[in-house]
Amino acid sequence: MPSSNPAFSQPEIKPRSSPLVLYIVIGILGSTLAGSAIYFFAVYQPSHNDTSPTDDTDNTTETDCGVQECHGMNLTCGSNVAEMCTEIYQIGDRCRQYASCEVVNGTCTFEQESNNYFDQCKSCVEQCEIYYDNSIQANSDNLFLCEENCSEESGFYAPSEVVNQALFNEFISDISLGSMPEGQTTIDPANGLVPTETSEFSTTGQFCVMTTTKKEVSSSRLGAAIYNVITETYPMPKAVDPHGLPQGGSISCISNDFTSGEYEFKLYIDDIPVAVLPFTVTSN
Repeated sequence: MPSSNPAFSQPEIKPRSSPLVLYIVIGILGSTLAGSAIYFFAVYQPSHNDTSPTDDTDNTTETDCGVQECHGMNLTCGSNVAEMCTEIYQIGDRCRQYASCEVVNGTCTFEQESNNYFDQCKSCVEQCEIYYDNSIQANSDNLFLCEENCSEESGFYAPSEVVNQALFNEFISDISLGSMPEGQTTIDPANGLVPTETSEFSTTGQFCVMTTTKKEVSSSRLGAAIYNVITETYPMPKAVDPHGLPQGGSISCISNDFTSGEYEFKLYIDDIPVAVLPFTVTSN
């Protein structure tokens, strides 16, 4: 059964083709001594970018074509376009904004560019379901919070832990990852001696975390970990940071001893995740 949550309203979906046009027809039934009777009715009719024929000439390419399902991510294109749907939001419905259909050689099919985004969004939501619906972390609220990352703006990335954005915003204004050559020990922003911001690392060099902090975070409240997404293990288990975060800018670097793979750097305040930053490591 697909997950649903009535507390989450369905995002506005703006299809790229076949928008619905509402026609209102109002007429006068007739005048009587008692007054006039007025009637109205609404007709939902799909409109198309292409001009429909104005005569009775057959045109097999001008057919209704659109997404046929109201909810979920198992979508098909066809002539039975979904129009009257419930407003109950189901997990994965946000991905529908990327689904668009078109007629190609007389066949209603997914528009290729939008379908690429839809596939990425669907994979992201399915990863959220693995983390928060089918695992020991099962939590419907976190499932929907994770799904919010399944967007073009967020890179369609599903984090293995949902962050507390309010706690992050209270203490931190910015955080990013960076790389520095192995052996470099001097950090001097005034002279450009700072890590190069990146999310792609080699198996040599230094792995750095750059943070701008609004308020000081003491070492007893701060924790960090590095998680291997592929092996689902922690090469750097969660531990209390011995230095904490001073107010202002700070840079912390460690030797990059990680093997090739996909990872997440996680930052915690009071044992609550406030940042999950994905990165990759490739061999030289």
